[in-house]
Amino acid sequence: MADSPTQDAQPAAWSLAVVRGREVGRVYALAAGETILGNALNGAPGLDLSDQEGGLPRRMAARHAAVTLTGQEAAIRDLDSPGGTFVNRQRLLAGQSRRLQPGDVIQLGGVQLRLERRTAAPPGAAAPGPQAGGAAAMAVATTAVGRLPVPFAMAAGPSCRTWDDFLALAAQRWIDLRDELSSGRLAEYLRKIQRIDLVPRLEPSQSPDEQLDQWLARLPASRSSAPELDVHPEVVTVRAVTGGGITRQALRVSNTGYRLLRCIARVEPAGTRWLRLRPEHDGRPFFTIEETDLSIELEIPEVLDCPLTAAIVLESNGGTRRVGVRIERPVPAVEPLEPATDPGAGPVSDWVRPLGAHLARWKPGVRIAAGVLGATLFRSLVVLIGMAPVGGSTGSMAEPRLAALALALAVVGVVGGGILGSRQGDRRDLVSAGFAGGLLGLLAAAVLHAVVRSVERLLGSWSSSLGAVGLLWAAIGAVLAGLATWLVPYRPDNDHAEATP
Repeated sequence: MADSPTQDAQPAAWSLAVVRGREVGRVYALAAGETILGNALNGAPGLDLSDQEGGLPRRMAARHAAVTLTGQEAAIRDLDSPGGTFVNRQRLLAGQSRRLQPGDVIQLGGVQLRLERRTAAPPGAAAPGPQAGGAAAMAVATTAVGRLPVPFAMAAGPSCRTWDDFLALAAQRWIDLRDELSSGRLAEYLRKIQRIDLVPRLEPSQSPDEQLDQWLARLPASRSSAPELDVHPEVVTVRAVTGGGITRQALRVSNTGYRLLRCIARVEPAGTRWLRLRPEHDGRPFFTIEETDLSIELEIPEVLDCPLTAAIVLESNGGTRRVGVRIERPVPAVEPLEPATDPGAGPVSDWVRPLGAHLARWKPGVRIAAGVLGATLFRSLVVLIGMAPVGGSTGSMAEPRLAALALALAVVGVVGGGILGSRQGDRRDLVSAGFAGGLLGLLAAAVLHAVVRSVERLLGSWSSSLGAVGLLWAAIGAVLAGLATWLVPYRPDNDHAEATP
């Protein structure tokens, strides 16, 4: 037989109530699973709290945190938000998940939300009847922690139903609540509900802000009313410039608590000359209701041999913060690199130098043999191209044929131009590149035909003999190799294959 469900096993309705925001007291219901909290969800599932920020100085991230409900448990996880997520004034680490309890206060930017849970009644439970209704309501009213017997309506509009609501209004609308205290309406209300012990003590030596701060400290609220210090940025880094100068930066001092924040700022180590605070903030206490801009002045020396480091220390009744300040050395100017020169190379083109250096490693005999072989192969290739059945036949196989040469080199030019054009990434370049390559091939064929005919006229009637033509081109190759040996002498020290004697 299955166990009967207990009250703890009943489904729980979780919600978030605004305790600091534009609409104090508004309740957002939470669904099971994960709910993203932020101010710019752009239609994505979650809880968009942008309407609660208003003119608050601290802003939450677009996707700030995620609340997860599983069964009877709730947890929150920070989504690497710049300002961080706070639970009961304790900051979560980036990506850290923390289990939540009913009554926990979550802070995202300047908005604070209280987690609430209401357990559904067991199935079949009878609702209180008319006679018991008044007694039940009275029991709830008397046992509710921090509940006011009569709500306090402010002249500016908002109402307070609990003592905690006064703290939320102090954080959101300090000036309005201060006016309620100065006008005497708050004291009149407290006498009406018979809380004479909480009537504000108006000391002539205190300012209205200090009087309100003292009154908030006496409230029987369910959570701490103490202020909390937050400073941004946590580190100030300045890059020095040539010639030195003075630069100014600002630290944003924020009060993320409820009461008046009292701070004293100083420079450490004492006696630091290049880092200064404004006279009204240097070692003198200042009050912060929501936010204060703390100006600092950095004097950059003309010559900075090593980085300068110091710190701004802020001590307050809401904690202590230490902001590191650092002046980095200027970025060194990058001088243009002069091109490397070879004193013995002479005025030759860059593409000729590697060829000359490579040729200098060849021995004279190797050069002459390579020249003879290369010239002979060149003329043999012309003969092979002339065997193509293009443009009719000639009287001798040794005679170059212009039509065959033009066709072969035009095809090579079209293919080569197309390959180069395809590397540009635009298909429209293929046609133009191929056409230009074909024209260059035709021009090369005409020049090659003219050179061959002019050289072989030296043979006279022997120009039709393949043997005589081959010997002529072999001699031409040998002469060119000898000329190269004279222009680029052989260098034994560059011949890596030969041992040094």
